[in-house]
Amino acid sequence: MKIGSENIIHALNSEPLFDVTKLKQAQFNDPVLHTIVKYCHEGWPSNKNKLPKDSSQIRHFWNFKNELSVDHNNVLYYNDRLVIPSSMKDQALKQLHRGHMGIVRTKHRASQSMYWPNINNDVENFISKCYTCEKYQRAKTKETLLCHEVPELPFEQLGLDIMTYQSKDYLVIVDYFSKWIEINRLKTKSCSEIIKHLKTLFSNFGIPYRCISDNSPFNSKEVKDFCNSYGIDWITTSPHHSKANGMAEKAVNIAKNIIKKSVDLKVDYLELLTEYRATVIPSLGLSPAEILQGRLIRTKIP
Repeated sequence: MKIGSENIIHALNSEPLFDVTKLKQAQFNDPVLHTIVKYCHEGWPSNKNKLPKDSSQIRHFWNFKNELSVDHNNVLYYNDRLVIPSSMKDQALKQLHRGHMGIVRTKHRASQSMYWPNINNDVENFISKCYTCEKYQRAKTKETLLCHEVPELPFEQLGLDIMTYQSKDYLVIVDYFSKWIEINRLKTKSCSEIIKHLKTLFSNFGIPYRCISDNSPFNSKEVKDFCNSYGIDWITTSPHHSKANGMAEKAVNIAKNIIKKSVDLKVDYLELLTEYRATVIPSLGLSPAEILQGRLIRTKIP
């Protein structure tokens, strides 16, 4: 794990998350972690029977003692994960769940960045009491989706739709391969405005072979001319067969939840979108960012 500076661990912009001095002091004040850090410096007892018999947690850490290390700031890690003292668990849980991605995805995020005993149970209990998540949890209904050609690489095939929330319009774009989502605030729903955002997107990730959307406003002559000039096969679906663009519909649901939660939490929706992109999709075993960019992107979670 990289440390962003001498005083901030993995912070984005100017907001400090885990101050090294405070984290080190909290680990030092924690009787269990204080002992673990001492063992890392001086060596562990030769066998488990020589550990303090009244500390089940120290015995817990013994099981993976070879994966424990202390960095140059004297901060304790379990592999690449920060070991969080009891006094900082609440703060850590809030950071892990700042994207409000749900239990499974939050546990995946935890497995990449933080550790303490029973962390999975604590994550489940924390999220089960999250008012924001409960408020916007959708009923899980299974719908039959019409199939499209499966892309072999990122950004070969995109799904697009326009979402409206609180009288504001957004262009939602999803990559069929990586599940990477773009949410662009629209000044108008004009074709020229949409094309402007698409040109920016294509300059970053390349031109797709196919785009799938419903008809309006994507079936206009302006969009068709744009597709011809860029060599894109644009497939429009009937309004009576919205399931044919199920990937975009799912992306719209995710995007709408991100926007709603950002309003409730009074944060920029781009922060929550970043957490979505960095969070593992369980069925794929990787996050959209890892699939698209081949790396873990840096977020406000350490």
